[in-house]
Amino acid sequence: MDLNYDGKCLLTAGTDKLIRMWDTRDMKLVHTFRGHRDAVQGVKFQMFSNNFCSVSCDRTLQLWDGNERAYIETL
Repeated sequence: MDLNYDGKCLLTAGTDKLIRMWDTRDMKLVHTFRGHRDAVQGVKFQMFSNNFCSVSCDRTLQLWDGNERAYIETL
C-alpha cells in the first residue's frame, strides 16, 4: 500500500494479482491494473509523480503510468 505525493491516490495490491488505485477523498476505486501472473507483494509511487512500480511473486517488477492508467515496462 502506498500514497502518492499529494495524498489523493492510494495503491493497494494483493494475492489476486491486481493493483487497485483509490481516490482517498471518497475512497472510490479509480482503476484496476492487471499484468502480473502471481501475487503482488508491493507497490510504490515515484516521488512527486503518479507513476509507480509493482513487485510480484512472479519475479518481475513492472512500471506503470498512473495518470494514463497504462503499463510501461517489465523488468
